[in-house]
Amino acid sequence: MDEPDLSAGSSGEWVTYLQQLLQQAGYLATEPDGDFGPATEGAVRDFQAAQGLDADGAVGPLTWAALTGSAAPETPTDPEPEPDPGPDLGGETGDVPVSLQEAGAPASLSEWTDEQKEAFFEGTVTSQVTAEAEPEPVEVLAMSDAGSSDGGVVA
Repeated sequence: MDEPDLSAGSSGEWVTYLQQLLQQAGYLATEPDGDFGPATEGAVRDFQAAQGLDADGAVGPLTWAALTGSAAPETPTDPEPEPDPGPDLGGETGDVPVSLQEAGAPASLSEWTDEQKEAFFEGTVTSQVTAEAEPEPVEVLAMSDAGSSDGGVVA
């Protein structure tokens, strides 16, 4: 809904609606009459102050949003910031920063050796597990069957 800006001296259906909202919120004791007079202006100021708004007595988008419980309109006061391009990754094909490429690193992480990754990422690369490896027995730290003769070791 596009509510109009209202202030002292305004009148009409929108002022009646404003007064009804102020009355429901407990800020206006008089009956809505459609005239934005001193009682309505005082009620608006009290409501604005309670909502942490600029208590100027005029009803604009922020006051309407607070009264109706709708989202406040976005006010484009600052231009939207440009997205951070991140590090220069050496063009479309490389995923390694140019500074590392200039130091001799391959342009793509897929071309790095495990030793290069280990040195750069400080221990994040671990040895690979192969399917041919035999699993080692592991001691189970749980209750086993009373009649078990293997001592709780699972192969």
